[in-house]
Amino acid sequence: MQSLRHTIVANLALKKVKLNINFIPIVCSAPLLYAYSHGFFAENGLDVSLSTAPSWSVVKDRLVYGYTDVAHLLTPMPLMIRQGIDGKQAIIRLTCIQNVNW
Repeated sequence: MQSLRHTIVANLALKKVKLNINFIPIVCSAPLLYAYSHGFFAENGLDVSLSTAPSWSVVKDRLVYGYTDVAHLLTPMPLMIRQGIDGKQAIIRLTCIQNVNW
C-alpha cells in the first residue's frame, strides 16, 4: 500500500527530477547524506547527484552561476546572494533549513 507521503509527492508534478546538490562535508550536511544513502530522494522520484565543495564561496558560486541546482548553505547566504552583496545577484528559493545550531 502506498503511503500518504508517496501520494503527495507523486501529485506534485515536479518540474525537474534530476538534481545536482552541492554541499560542504561537515556535520550539518548529515540530513542530505542520510536521505541520499537511505534512498529517500529516489523513493520520491528524484535523481540526485551529490558533490562536495572545498569552501562556502565555491558552493555559493556554483549555485549563483547555475552549475548546481541545490546547495547546502549557511543561514545568511540566501539573503546575501539575493541582494548581490558578495558578487552576482541571483534569485534563491529556500525550501528547507536543516540546522540553526541550537
